[in-house]
Amino acid sequence: MTTPFSPLMLQRLEQVRDVQVGFSSSDGFIGRAIEWFTRGGPSHVIMPFQLPDRSSRDVFEATWPKIIIRPFVPGETNSGLYRPPPGVDMDSALKVVARACLADHYDLGGLVGMIPVEMLRRVAVYIANPVQSKHQEFCSCLADMTMRVARWPGTERLDPHSTDPGQLRKVCEACHG
Repeated sequence: MTTPFSPLMLQRLEQVRDVQVGFSSSDGFIGRAIEWFTRGGPSHVIMPFQLPDRSSRDVFEATWPKIIIRPFVPGETNSGLYRPPPGVDMDSALKVVARACLADHYDLGGLVGMIPVEMLRRVAVYIANPVQSKHQEFCSCLADMTMRVARWPGTERLDPHSTDPGQLRKVCEACHG
């Protein structure tokens, strides 16, 4: 069951703690296409977190058709789960980004716009996503914005609207060497 953002949910998000960044690969068509374009990297990014009044974890993510909070499924981060490095406050960052993205939807056009971005990266040409939207996000864009607000080292070199899950995983791996 997914949970749309409501004033009550935003109030509950003020108590969020232990925010992590998780990556997964998928057997679905879109997931496999993303993995092909990104040369085998993960196809999805989620941000698992804990609320003090729940024994299980929840997830903040951008997925079709909108940004949601839903229960975390153990094992779904089959391509890595990372805690923030010391001094990186993902808990506060998630609160800020969740409030800012309250009315946002999934950026399907931005996801399609990643096709030329990824194809040109293969020949070392770097462009911004030509179809990015200002008030819509896809999964790696939402995670990058949250990591950037938290000042996660390495995100300052990325463009949130042109970042793929594999690039974010490399940023996480660099901090956990």
